[in-house]
Amino acid sequence: MGPLSLISFSYWTLFVLIHRAFAIVLQDIPPSALQPRGIYGRNTVMSALDLRSTESFLWGGPSNGSLTVGNLTVYAPHEDENLLSMERFNGMLSSIACSNTTVNMTFKDDDAFAYAQRTWDWVNGADNHSFVMIASTGDCGWNTHRQPFLVSNLTYDELSNKAFLNATVQSWEEAIHTYELDVGSLMPPEASSSTKARRATDKQLTIPFDFPLPLSQWVFPIDKDSSVIFECDNCGTHGSFAFNFHMETFLFIPTKAQITLSPRSVFATVSPQISFSANFTSTKNFEYAFPPISLDGISIPGGIIELGPELVMSIGIQAGGLRGSATAGASVAASLNDDAQVTVNLLKPGVSKTGNWEPSYTTKPFMLSAQLSTTLKAYEKNSIQLAAKAFGMGFSAGLNLSPYVSATFAEIISTQPVCSNDQHLTGVKIAPAYGVEVRASVVMTTIKSTPLVDVQLWGLEYPLPGLCYGFGLTMTNNTSPASSGTSLGKNTTATTLSRAKASATPKPMSSHNASNSSIIASNSHIMPKVTGISQALSSSIGLNSTKTQSLQTSSQRERTQSTASTLIIASSAHESMLYRNTTTA
Repeated sequence: MGPLSLISFSYWTLFVLIHRAFAIVLQDIPPSALQPRGIYGRNTVMSALDLRSTESFLWGGPSNGSLTVGNLTVYAPHEDENLLSMERFNGMLSSIACSNTTVNMTFKDDDAFAYAQRTWDWVNGADNHSFVMIASTGDCGWNTHRQPFLVSNLTYDELSNKAFLNATVQSWEEAIHTYELDVGSLMPPEASSSTKARRATDKQLTIPFDFPLPLSQWVFPIDKDSSVIFECDNCGTHGSFAFNFHMETFLFIPTKAQITLSPRSVFATVSPQISFSANFTSTKNFEYAFPPISLDGISIPGGIIELGPELVMSIGIQAGGLRGSATAGASVAASLNDDAQVTVNLLKPGVSKTGNWEPSYTTKPFMLSAQLSTTLKAYEKNSIQLAAKAFGMGFSAGLNLSPYVSATFAEIISTQPVCSNDQHLTGVKIAPAYGVEVRASVVMTTIKSTPLVDVQLWGLEYPLPGLCYGFGLTMTNNTSPASSGTSLGKNTTATTLSRAKASATPKPMSSHNASNSSIIASNSHIMPKVTGISQALSSSIGLNSTKTQSLQTSSQRERTQSTASTLIIASSAHESMLYRNTTTA
């Protein structure tokens, strides 16, 4: 790792420390908070003491500027079991005393005590009867979260309105076996039929995705004398992802677990300049993965659920052989549509998507500082990883957004100008392309026999208009082309190393991995549109016309090296860019 890499690494380490995540602990939402005012009559109050076969528990808290809600619906489908929430009636009690094996409570009202005695005595009717009673946070004085108890029998003191429950402390994982858990929606399911509720449930918990790459340069060493440098002043991600977590279990067996993700103004930009001084002929891959950034997580106390999102970023270069020194650069920004949505099934392998996952793009053309013949691809991988642990079961899923730019560089040597409206006899023609790959995956699960899955949501490569850069020798007055442009005269022969035309239609990428996608048609012969301002610009910036227009022989080139300042005008369908660089003739 070179000095620049060490500086970048230290900067990234500081960035990670600044962005240390904190878990947002959701707080109890009592049932009374969801009931409309004025509905409480005597029957309604007394029904709070009823044993139930279904009970719902809500938690909530602020997260990223919105309200996050967790909803746990518990079922007791068998005739020998029931559920009871103390939150519904703890206002009727004057005292509560709990231990690991008992719960004793005193009622304020004779009628409430009598109703509870008649209702709860069901548990004494058979040896296998039991009900799970959940004490709200602080009811027992020592419980810091909702605490389940398994009640197997009870006795009463009618004179003092006291009930003595034989109740054993249990974890949530032990106490409930059939349930549904949702995290993310803002309204309870009971209200989902109203227009207001439907609008609210459309809003989801969001994960921030706004992280510019906090470095401008990274060095990939090849050996002691050569390296490849990745420079990027405008790389990174922006926006956020909305998500929901849903899980269902029947008799302790998970039947459904899924995470739903949807982008919110998400885009990623990669604008690399790749500088190299190298000599190798085989294809090499250079990649660096930065330390993960932990984002604010969500926690429901008592082991209900812990959600811990992470941002994982990496940069990379793929080069198909390099020799010499040069700098090449380009830019692409890919934006996702807000109506896109993906649901990752964490139990049964599969990913389903809805909406439009085709990104929109903003591009800038390639620039080049010296002659070379190679293929290059520069990319940025940005991944949101969601780790969830619910009732002792663990899952992890991810969404990856990887924009990239690529190009085939074909070196041209000719007795005629290699680029239109340019007098250079040598040059480089570029067949550039850009694209983005979006993938969803199940990374980890603790459920046995559950395979992992990795699915491409989008992945097409698009060609850009070809470019041509002239370098080195130029035509003299005694050696002029037979006609303008790149056509050849009758008595003139020319040899070029590239005459293939780049494809004009998008090319599908590999469905396995963006880094393995092939580069678009090589050795392009597409000419850029070049304005006729070369002579005026040369005069205005003081170029040496003798050096830039004299034709040297091969033997002269071997004996001498002269440096000439040249103008490169790069034109594409998107914009024109003017570069001034120094080349070796």
